[in-house]
Amino acid sequence: KVDQKRAIDLWKKAAKQNSWFAMMRLGDHYASVGEYDTAWEYINEGMRWNYPGCISSAIDMYFMGMGVAADEAKAQKMAVDLCQKMPNVEYPYYVAGRVFMIPDNKALRDSIRAMDYWRKGDALGSQICRQVIARMMIHSGQYAEAKYYLERMLNKEGDDYLKGDACLDLSQMYYMGWGVEENKVKAMDYLYRGADEYGSSQCAKTAASFHSMENGDRRTAEHYYRRAIELGDNDAYIELAELYANDGNIDGVIGCYNDMIEKGYVDGYYYLTLLYANLNNDEKTMEYLDKGVKNKSSLCLTMKGRVYEDGYDGKDPDYKKAAKYYEQGGTGLAFYRLGLLYINGKLGKGSDDDMKKAVEYLKKSADMNYIDAIQALGYCYETGTAVEEKDYGKALEYYKLLADNDVAQGIFKVGNYYESGLGGLEADSMAAIAYYR
Repeated sequence: KVDQKRAIDLWKKAAKQNSWFAMMRLGDHYASVGEYDTAWEYINEGMRWNYPGCISSAIDMYFMGMGVAADEAKAQKMAVDLCQKMPNVEYPYYVAGRVFMIPDNKALRDSIRAMDYWRKGDALGSQICRQVIARMMIHSGQYAEAKYYLERMLNKEGDDYLKGDACLDLSQMYYMGWGVEENKVKAMDYLYRGADEYGSSQCAKTAASFHSMENGDRRTAEHYYRRAIELGDNDAYIELAELYANDGNIDGVIGCYNDMIEKGYVDGYYYLTLLYANLNNDEKTMEYLDKGVKNKSSLCLTMKGRVYEDGYDGKDPDYKKAAKYYEQGGTGLAFYRLGLLYINGKLGKGSDDDMKKAVEYLKKSADMNYIDAIQALGYCYETGTAVEEKDYGKALEYYKLLADNDVAQGIFKVGNYYESGLGGLEADSMAAIAYYR
């Protein structure tokens, strides 16, 4: 069963014995949930011992501004230094390539240098460098070179996980006819190989989706969803349940969600709650919601917060109780709703401190890539809502994040900022048109 608390406890014990891997995993874990101070404690301890994994984590955090002011130049310098200190180690070259390929600051972008680092990593046998080169080639339409690198990944020793990804990419090339003759049989063969030989849950789910949606082979679809579940993919439970639901097999749906719960995925209670709500069974809906809350399902805790925020069974909203459950839920949606409760005066008294809390919650939500929170922060900084003053530079940062997530409003806003020369940008009508298009 999944037991994140036990995993963290074991990593902490290992970190006390100077395990750099444990320090790195703890740093990455706490960064992923927005606890940056704790993340930096572990990463800094690892860097004190010059552990490369912890240095790589620090590079990522400086690059993305996690718990520190974003400093892309510093991240690049650290990556270059790491490559120089460890010239015969593969992974630093992947990190260096990434920080030179995708900085927000155009002056720091150097795609030629990035590719040079990745090719050096490839020469040392780095499968992840081969993968990123192949995907860059696919993106730029250089399919023959992409196919060369993907096939090298399959023919060389390395991580089965990355080989599974290579099978997925090759499958897509044959399915779409990118640089090769379209061949769906060969595309499926790569998916089967990725799922069965290399343990790729993504290949298994893609194969299942193909059989479910394109040729109606439900039995094979079920087999590969089960394979993905066997490989530890929680989302495959949801997709298998959808397959059963589309066939009207409610018992199969319930069985999937109960299997989730038995395997330790307590969010199965949330999906049972939704199922019974859709079946208009109020008693079962509340029964499974309360079970999920008792078992600390983050999705159920968030839903419980929304129940109290909106009011139910004729009762008035209870914003304090809603806030309690949102805090415990800790999801992107939960922190977003908390931010709105403070901005809209449902919590607190509308003071400056309350507005700071609102923005802090929105930032926590945005750090989890919750789109509505990113959009709200862009609006706050653009209009001066809940912040001390308008800050077009900050607003632009959030609108760029929206654009990176293909959100139309963010793409439009970045174009508008280029057109108007806002947020520190020079007015650039051609750049604006590119975004508008």
